[in-house]
Amino acid sequence: FGGKMYSATLDRMEAYGTAAMTVVNGARDSFLVAGVVPDGNGGFKPNTQVVSPQKYWGVVASGVGNSNTGITEANLYNASNVRIRNIQLSYTFPNRLLTGTPFQKASISLSCNNVLMLSSHMHGLDPESSYATGTNAVGFEDGSSPTIRTFYIAINLGF
Repeated sequence: FGGKMYSATLDRMEAYGTAAMTVVNGARDSFLVAGVVPDGNGGFKPNTQVVSPQKYWGVVASGVGNSNTGITEANLYNASNVRIRNIQLSYTFPNRLLTGTPFQKASISLSCNNVLMLSSHMHGLDPESSYATGTNAVGFEDGSSPTIRTFYIAINLGF
């Protein structure tokens, strides 16, 4: 829980119009951005100008190259997430099933790591993804691979 994560992937998707948040109810209608604009007298007045989603996201997101806004608040996410990290099942065979075999003990275990993401604020991206390993790029995601899911099977035999 806690921490912030910047997603360059979502930034680019927004800039190119491929992110779900760039389409409202299946349409790309122009909309009014809540906020203020200069009034020409050194103050501010409420914004009344509507803009197209393409223009809005092209300015807000920095991925297209038409702006150089750097890391914007629009793509800074709460990195908190809830997931099922590990499930492990084990079975130890009773001695009565091992009579007549060369084994004194036998067990089998099945395990899965990174089972399921239950909740994330990053619109489908894994907040544990990392831009690079061995660097200070913590909290930065850019086309990063998600955390891998691994499966293990272990058979233990005792003679």
